[in-house]
Amino acid sequence: MAEISIILPVHNGEIYIQEAIDSVLRQSFTDFELLVIDDGSTDYTSEIVLRYSDPRLRLISRPHGFIDSLNDGLLQAKGKYIARMDADDLMHPNRLHVQYHIMEEEPTIDVCASWVTIFGNGVSPRLGYSDLSGLIRHPELLLLERNIIANPTVMLRHSFILEHNVHYKKGYPHAEDYKLWIDMVQEGGTFYIEPDPLLAYRISPKQVSQRHATEQRDSAERIRCEYLHQLMLTSPLLKELQPIYKEAERLHSLKLLSIDELIRLMCSLISKRLDVFR
Repeated sequence: MAEISIILPVHNGEIYIQEAIDSVLRQSFTDFELLVIDDGSTDYTSEIVLRYSDPRLRLISRPHGFIDSLNDGLLQAKGKYIARMDADDLMHPNRLHVQYHIMEEEPTIDVCASWVTIFGNGVSPRLGYSDLSGLIRHPELLLLERNIIANPTVMLRHSFILEHNVHYKKGYPHAEDYKLWIDMVQEGGTFYIEPDPLLAYRISPKQVSQRHATEQRDSAERIRCEYLHQLMLTSPLLKELQPIYKEAERLHSLKLLSIDELIRLMCSLISKRLDVFR
């Protein structure tokens, strides 16, 4: 049984899939299984994957349905850790080595992400997701403000996934990863961000965040609103803030307060209420 299961979903990714797979197979850490999940591709994706003879690689062909494909990957993964990867990105050769040893040395960490190097045609290489590092204090507040995790960089502790039955949820188009982090933090998950770019994150016109930016933004807004509402209703520590929250919601309904302003206001008040200094 491999120590790490890599879940790599792909839909019509014939342009970049070979580069992505090659970057995985060049890893300095070799005890892994690579689950390439063909999510109903209609191009030559499967044919390209089938050219490989490496026994660590397994092609799983499914009908198109991205969330179901991701969850099938979670079900079929056998490793102690689960690493995510997207079909148009590139792993740093030492990515698995670095994250594996972080998770082994600190068994309280449930999600280990990293910084990324952003690249692409016409894109000046630069760092991304690089404003946070180390053990993340109070991720419940940071994740309320925004998605702080670069999804294709994560390594997850498989036992946490199984114990808390967390998985990718439908109903949040193109922001299913953000919803997963929220679910994990609500289950007490611990987050760590490695301050080293362990993944090259490609910007391209075919990228989901480029083609479905509006839908992704709407899903993220819905996630934040649902999470804030749940926090305000369920946390006894925040009971005194409920009147302010209700008034802020009223102002938002009258379009006098944007959702970003509402969340920034409540995050500030919650931080003070919980005596959090970040």
